[in-house]
Amino acid sequence: MVMLILLTLNYNLNDKYLTHPLYLLKCLIKKINQLSLKKIYIMTSLFTLKFLGWLLSVMVSVMLGKGAVEKIIGSREAVGNFEYMKLSKYRILVGFGELLAIALFLTPLTSLYGAILIGSFMSAAVALHLSLMGGNKTGIPLIVGILTFIGYLLR
Repeated sequence: MVMLILLTLNYNLNDKYLTHPLYLLKCLIKKINQLSLKKIYIMTSLFTLKFLGWLLSVMVSVMLGKGAVEKIIGSREAVGNFEYMKLSKYRILVGFGELLAIALFLTPLTSLYGAILIGSFMSAAVALHLSLMGGNKTGIPLIVGILTFIGYLLR
């Protein structure tokens, strides 16, 4: 067992100090620290705040894109919500506006305008849900709006 550990640590087997258990433990800890430092470096170089910002931006875009496509194709829930609020003639326009906001948000040069546009759509959604629907379903637009600006600021 000791010889296998020594061979994996790339140490000379003729070294007289290798017979001492504390020296062996010290060498083993040193090798583990070297390996874990490499892993920590890889983790910190991969998971940066910029990466988190892009991850949040993509998540927001997928959630908002799903809703925009549902508004455009006329899913049962989207049509029902817009008819309940007596805004059914604006459903397709809002869907295309959300798609435009997503395109602006994911383009680095225009991401500020996209974030402002998404924030405007989500603020309007919260206001309409509070005033016309009695406060139902206000959590999702509020969270999407907040995550939009967090994702923008981290990028």
